[in-house]
Amino acid sequence: MLTETEARGLASHWIAAWNAHDLDAILSHYGDDVVLQSPVAAKRGTSVGEFMEVDSAGKVVRVVANYGA
Repeated sequence: MLTETEARGLASHWIAAWNAHDLDAILSHYGDDVVLQSPVAAKRGTSVGEFMEVDSAGKVVRVVANYGA
């Protein structure tokens, strides 16, 4: 489990990479066999909730995303 400081650092780097449209930097946070689960990913909603599970190396290994109207 990440400490609060590590989680905030991961989030800050991920957000900066996303906003910079830097695919390599974004993907650097994900494990090679990451699984993304999103039952309604094809729909665009206004409410978004995501859960990211990380491994001991700090790589995202599972993402569960929920989008609401």
